[in-house]
Order: sequence, then C-alpha cells, then structure tokens
Amino acid sequence: MIYPFSSELQEAARCFSNGNFGLWFNKLVPLNDQDDFKACTPNADNKNVASFYRNTFDLLKKNGELKKMLEKRHHDQESFCRIHEENGAQVIKVRAELQSPLITGIGKTHPNEVGMTFDHTMGIPYMPATGIKGVVRLAHILNLIEDSDKARVLICGDELDDTHPDSLIPDIFGGDLKHGEKFEKYCGKVVFLDAYPEKIPELHVDIINPHYGKYYGDDSNQTPPADYLDPGPVQFLTVSSGTSFVFRAIVRGNDALKEPVIKAFYKALTDQGFGAKTAVGYGRFLSRVCDTEKRPTRPPERSQTETWETVLLTYNPGKQEITATCGSRKATVTGKQWVPECLQTDLFNKKKKRATAKSVEVETCGNGLKIVKIYGEC
Repeated sequence: MIYPFSSELQEAARCFSNGNFGLWFNKLVPLNDQDDFKACTPNADNKNVASFYRNTFDLLKKNGELKKMLEKRHHDQESFCRIHEENGAQVIKVRAELQSPLITGIGKTHPNEVGMTFDHTMGIPYMPATGIKGVVRLAHILNLIEDSDKARVLICGDELDDTHPDSLIPDIFGGDLKHGEKFEKYCGKVVFLDAYPEKIPELHVDIINPHYGKYYGDDSNQTPPADYLDPGPVQFLTVSSGTSFVFRAIVRGNDALKEPVIKAFYKALTDQGFGAKTAVGYGRFLSRVCDTEKRPTRPPERSQTETWETVLLTYNPGKQEITATCGSRKATVTGKQWVPECLQTDLFNKKKKRATAKSVEVETCGNGLKIVKIYGEC
C-alpha cells in the first residue's frame, strides 16, 4: 500500500477528521501497489474501500464548521432568491425526501472505478444545477407529450418540436425559438440553482456486481460471456434514502412559466429520478413540499417616501443586510448591489463595516422602513 503524495499530506490523510471530504476522496486515498494501483484501505484491502470512505466521512460529519457552512449556503441561496423576488421574479422552492439512494457522479474518474460528485468548497454530496435543469427539461417534455392537445400541435412524426413557442421550452430552458420560417437564439427565463441536502447527509455503501468482467477484459476475444464466469462486486457510495434536499429555481419576467416548471419538478422527482441508475430505481423522491404561494409580480408601489441626509450605514455580513440609521430611526435592505461603489470599500471592510452616505431614500414597508436608494459622494 502506498500514498501517492508528499509525506506531509500522508500524515494528514491518516487522521482526516477535519477538512474537505471531496478533496480527500479524489486526491488523498491510498493505493495498492500490488494490484494495478487500485484504491485500497490503509491495510491494502481493496474489497472494502467504499466502507473505508464512508467511515472517514462519518468522522468529518462531526465537525461543527461543516454544519455552519451548509447552513450559510442555504442562507446565501435564500438571499439570492429574495433579491430576484424583490425585483418582480417568482421563486420556486421544493423540499423533497429521497425514497431510494441517490448516486451522483458515478462516471467520474476515480481509482476505485466509481466516482462521486461533491461540492467543491464543503465536500458534501450535492446536485449541480446543470443536471437538475436537464432532468426537469426532460420531465417538461414528457408532460407535453402526455397532454393530448399540446401533443397534437407539437409532435410532428416521431419528434416533438422543441422550438415551437407553445412548447415553452425556449422560454424556460433557452434554445432556438421559431418565428415563422426563422429561428432566434433565446435565453431561458428560469434560473436553476444547485440543490443541497438540508442537513449533512448519511452515506450508504452499495455494490455493482458485473458478472462478465473476464469477457469485457479479454482483448483477444477468446472468452465468451457465460454464467460460469465469476462476478466481481464493486463497492460505491450513495446518499442514503431519507435525506431531504432543497431545490430552488427563479422564474424571471413571465409568471405563466411557474406552474409548468413546478409540474416538471414533481414529475422529475417522483417519476424520472435524479442522478445515475434511475432506470433501476435510484434517485427517486417521495415527500415534497412546494412553496407555491402567490408572490407580487412587481415591487409594491412606493408610499410615504422620504430622504434622510448624512446617514450612517452599517453592514451585517451574515445576513448581507444594509442598515441606515438617522437619529433613532432605521431602515434596511438586503444585498450589496444597493451600495454605491464609492462606499463599498469602507462598508464591506472586515473590520470597519460602516460608512456615511450623503443621503438615503427610504419608504414605508409594513411596520418598518426599507431603503430604496443610497447616494454617496461618488
């Protein structure tokens, strides 16, 4: 057994109870130098490698900082959605619980033959937005096919016309939009975000059991596939069933797109599945709650607007909240984009977190005050 990296990293890798599991999984695993340098345990055992990975992940789960990082990621996504919502967008938020184990990144290159996708900064399993968008797009197409009225318009021969305006595919996901005989490149109005588990998940060890390994590995083509060949189980990691994930998407500029996206999400979660090996039941979700309450289609009309002169601004980095103080009165807003460039250096300084604005325009918002615009000496 060898560690193919420096002695300093070897020492750290032998007691890996802190740090990024994704980095460890992809860069710091020991190899068996007697068996084609395949991944192994510290005892050079290459039969129970995935259990070794899971045990290491269980050590890392106890790190309180990892929990805080995940909570902050969800908070950041909520803030991002709220900023778009304040500018008239509609937000879709779906919580879903895994009914069966989830496999992510099974095709990634790894010494153990089976990889896994981990968040780059936290090292926990997640679902990238690009993959979510692809599965939801397929689910939306299947919904169109199952709707006889729409299918009659959109299906020509054996193919569905995904450029037709009535399909909503260019509107939602982007692509070519048909205008008569011409096509226009179109940017989709729905933004899909990465999906993260609500809590640090449990990892589960599963196996792939190929029966014809000798047949596939015989370059001379002398070994036929047959039942007498020995199976070769390969362990790999999955996200355990029962894990809850949060899916978020933002619908910009067209409120009519929200309902078909929600329907596509539901179909993708329950019928299609996410991740790999969905055809045999992996990646299916059971319970889900969708935030479907009506959101304002545009910011509320401003009422009782007033301007404060020479205003103290303070910044809360945890909430990304800007607070303007004038005497005993305070107004707030979320997001750095509200602050003029000339005030950002002082306000977002790690130590200072305050600046003085020339004036601030505020308005009444419920029982409080909201910042509408900040003016600086720019």
